[in-house]
Amino acid sequence: MASSAAFPIIRLAIPYTSPPSRLRTLSLYFPRPLEESDPANTVWVIYIHGGAWRDPLQTAQCIEPTLAHFTNRVPSLNKIAAIASINYRLSPYPTHPTDPSSKDDEERNAKHPDHVRDVKEALAWLRREYGVGQSNRGGKGFKWIGVGHSCGATLLLQLIAGVGLPPKDEGSTTTALAHPSALILLAGIYNIPLLLENHQQPSSSPEFAAIYKDIIQGAFGKEKSAWEDASPSYHPPVFLHSMGLTSVMLAHSPYDELVEKEQDEAMLRSLKSSGWTAVEENYSQSQRGLVECRNLSGSHDFVWEEGSQVAELISEVIPRVIMQ
Repeated sequence: MASSAAFPIIRLAIPYTSPPSRLRTLSLYFPRPLEESDPANTVWVIYIHGGAWRDPLQTAQCIEPTLAHFTNRVPSLNKIAAIASINYRLSPYPTHPTDPSSKDDEERNAKHPDHVRDVKEALAWLRREYGVGQSNRGGKGFKWIGVGHSCGATLLLQLIAGVGLPPKDEGSTTTALAHPSALILLAGIYNIPLLLENHQQPSSSPEFAAIYKDIIQGAFGKEKSAWEDASPSYHPPVFLHSMGLTSVMLAHSPYDELVEKEQDEAMLRSLKSSGWTAVEENYSQSQRGLVECRNLSGSHDFVWEEGSQVAELISEVIPRVIMQ
């Protein structure tokens, strides 16, 4: 997508680390010059792509089909200050059919928590450069909405839970985390042991079971305790008390062939057990800690490849965040 009528200002593959890194980049899409966007009435949308922590064909550009559904006729476009889409280092994928990873490529041999630390580094860069997530007092700083697909949804929740991140007192440049006001989580993975359990023999073929095992071990190692610690559903109390986060949307398609609805159900149970309120239960716009579930249509990758459903969810959530 070289240009867009709705997002005429585009900056691609911007490094967010120093020194620069091939995969630690982000892309920015502006509907207007940023100085024309009022932080009190506009928000940033930050997208994290999926791809099982390892697929080189899923990148920051996965947001572009969604952007195509924002036009000057869509009212929510006036409430968007910018959209950022983040790349991060990938786990090994030596069997990829067209772009296999090499053992010598540090960018494609990442292990947890490298992925989530990269996302945090990108958010710290956005905060320094554009004021994303800073206090909105005095008209300064922008609120933001996090949107993640598949493992991108996992990364957003791992980020908020602090899974694999250094303590704040270590002096890391990545510690200034700007928490989102809302999350839109698309076909996310929230309970890693459950994902593997659902894809073991005999319910899955030997080939399919081996693929899931390779994905998880490549990203998280071989220890079940590490899979549990990296699973957002194992850290529910953190989310209720996260500064600024007031609502979470869990969205999933019944036609998803890669990630089961049980992942959303596990996360919903975990959140409700720690005090979150499901939308159908005494919904109040001013209430903190709201979680809602939505049904999508289409296959796992269709959701982002087609983009209209993602755009609709973003458009729905934006007014809520601005009213907070």
